[in-house]
Amino acid sequence: MLSNEVKSLIHLNIIPGIGSQTVRTLINAFGSAEQVLGAQKSDLKALGLARDVCQQFISGKSSVSLEHELELIDKFNCQVVTIDDVMYPQPLRQICDPPLILYARGVLPQNIDYSLAVVGSSRPTRSGERLSYDIACAVARSGWKIVNGGLDGVDACAHQGALDAGGRTVVIMGCGLSFFYPTSNEQLFEKIATSGILLSEYPMAMPPFGANVPRRNRLISGLTLGTVVVEATERSGSSITARLAARRGKDVFVVSGKLGANMSKGVCQLISSGFISIHSVDELLSQLPRVGNVQPYVTDVHLPFSVDGLVQGNRRHPADASLKIEENIEKTVLVTDTPSDESEEKIVISVIGADKIHIDQIVRHANLPAHKVSGVLTMLEINGIIEQLPGKFYRTCNH
Repeated sequence: MLSNEVKSLIHLNIIPGIGSQTVRTLINAFGSAEQVLGAQKSDLKALGLARDVCQQFISGKSSVSLEHELELIDKFNCQVVTIDDVMYPQPLRQICDPPLILYARGVLPQNIDYSLAVVGSSRPTRSGERLSYDIACAVARSGWKIVNGGLDGVDACAHQGALDAGGRTVVIMGCGLSFFYPTSNEQLFEKIATSGILLSEYPMAMPPFGANVPRRNRLISGLTLGTVVVEATERSGSSITARLAARRGKDVFVVSGKLGANMSKGVCQLISSGFISIHSVDELLSQLPRVGNVQPYVTDVHLPFSVDGLVQGNRRHPADASLKIEENIEKTVLVTDTPSDESEEKIVISVIGADKIHIDQIVRHANLPAHKVSGVLTMLEINGIIEQLPGKFYRTCNH
């Protein structure tokens, strides 16, 4: 039975256009989520919130349906974990802008601190598929949990490898848990929900928008102790998770690939940036502390699933509806996930100070295209360098 406070927090989470930073500001001001929902427009204006934010909040809280959200939570057998719950993953409390609530389907594994992200291309080579599977098998048998976003390709092969090894695996979704995205992995998600867990910070009915990917990736890098990149193209969206992990002082392992190969260009970039290059599963295991009961690892393990069947959802059937969504996500990732030029970051940071400044002023003073500034702001916010305030205002986190 959900308490009134938790229901109120769920209600706040489904109001469109009201982000977690605004919700934090309101809860700090009024004392509880329940009190926030009872606030009037005049109360919000007194806090200094922009007029459009006040209007968005007042109209939004009455237009959304809490009852429908609760029905979806029940229908899909989900739990709601708040940041104050003991079940809330401790590593996520340490990241910038931790989710106030998480939707969970399945069971949170014990020792979730011992988690490794295995990420890479959604259209890997057959060698990349096999590597992802073998790495996850070995890591899971050593007691580690496998974490990623559950996409096709490397993500799916890694989850399957962990499951076949009898290990635990965690999918952090970029959409609400009433969706299975991509649809080709629905059976895989069902298996994961019985032995691992599906997690999301998004409301149950949130579709898989590309703009959700950067925020989802901060949870992957925040939950895990390290990241393994198997294959990546030159402008791969998966590199964002690796770079976020590195900026938090976590190990990033990169599987060496063939020089000149398209799927190795992003890998080579990461290696040249100083990430740890590995050449075998055993080499990776030698750098990870062992937890749990370690089982023998056989490098020539037979794949108990059809590689063709696993990846055909997004490679063999272009008419599949999930393909169009994935293409849109990848286009967004190329804009917001590709690490921005350091000189552009320095320019934007120099414009933003301890006092709040509006995004329009940042664009004007930085003398950069608006889409460039938006991408840089997203990266700086995810990395905890700046914070977004209500009304599209920003300031540095060192205020």
